[in-house]
Amino acid sequence: MGKVLDRARKNDSQALEAVGYKGDPDKHPVCAAILKFIAGGKTGSDIRDNFRAPPFGWPQDAVDGALYALLASGHRRALDAAHKAVDAKGLERSKLTQASFKPESVTVSPVQLIQLRKLMQEVGITCQPQEELQKAMLLLEELKSRAAKAGGESPKPAVPDVTHLNQLEQLAGNALLVQLHADRDKLLADANAWQQAGQTIDKRWPNWIQLTDLLNQARALGPHAELAGETKAIADQRALLSTPDPVQALLEKTMDLLRRSLNHHVQAFQDEYTARLSALQADESWQKLGAADQTTLLKEGGLEPAQVPNMSSAAALEQALDDCPLARWADKREALANRFDQARQKAVKKVTPKAMPVQLPHRVLSSQDELKAWLDEVEKLLKERLGQGPVSL
Repeated sequence: MGKVLDRARKNDSQALEAVGYKGDPDKHPVCAAILKFIAGGKTGSDIRDNFRAPPFGWPQDAVDGALYALLASGHRRALDAAHKAVDAKGLERSKLTQASFKPESVTVSPVQLIQLRKLMQEVGITCQPQEELQKAMLLLEELKSRAAKAGGESPKPAVPDVTHLNQLEQLAGNALLVQLHADRDKLLADANAWQQAGQTIDKRWPNWIQLTDLLNQARALGPHAELAGETKAIADQRALLSTPDPVQALLEKTMDLLRRSLNHHVQAFQDEYTARLSALQADESWQKLGAADQTTLLKEGGLEPAQVPNMSSAAALEQALDDCPLARWADKREALANRFDQARQKAVKKVTPKAMPVQLPHRVLSSQDELKAWLDEVEKLLKERLGQGPVSL
């Protein structure tokens, strides 16, 4: 009977099939004898003591297995030490002796059972005749699961109140089935509403995450404050499921802002690149290099024209900005002057290996006299260096 016990404690109304018995549980010889002894009510301790002693001498597993089988099949109900209803799954075996077993005073009509099975089927739970009590707890678990997915952290709506489901879980046996039948319209409506909410959350939540990520990329842009305010309003109002979808509209506005800004930075970079490249190509030393050497120096300096990033979707735009944020585009553009100058210096070195680079003195010039003094200083410096060999500026 150990296998019977294991199955019955999972609220399996057909637990006796574990020992090859496929009839009604109350007709099994062991169960029938226990039912007769329980009559109007007995404690688990009384039942164990009676059937473990002569003339029965039954093993404890047999007694307990039969008790749990009767409980799982709804032929008896149980109250725990606090006089609260408990089902086969909720009754710990260690506390069986403290439980009271009573006749099932509530009856369930065949029509009610049919309607209960229909309810379970509509919620997606397969239920055959005589499995109603076993599947009742699965129904409550499924409803709680749907409720948990129908809400959550902001901007999701709050998780639905499941107090009524908790109250149903306190019932057992036929009392549970009758109450489920009475509440079936509300339960089905909740099941459908929560499932729809959960599916909508699954669809919209990725857009919310992308919106918050892209807004972070746009924090230095002027319209950011307004977009951030609208985003906060959605969160504060838990409006993720509002109609029309507020997140999609705000995501599109944020993407449009970032696309325009990114295109601006890419174009500014390309304009600077084109101007610097033209200046380099006009340089005397650069023109003396072969095409292969020119290509090598440009490649070594990482001097390539801007590639327009993929901005076709929110995910692509987010990836493009992760690879190179807006602020870095300005840094890249500003770095072009130094990098092109390095390429030119390398060209000079190749063409005139002995040429020495000369750094001209830095000054802030405010008058013609200051300009003349600076030019005199530069002339003197260059004459000194030219005395030592070719110079490169």
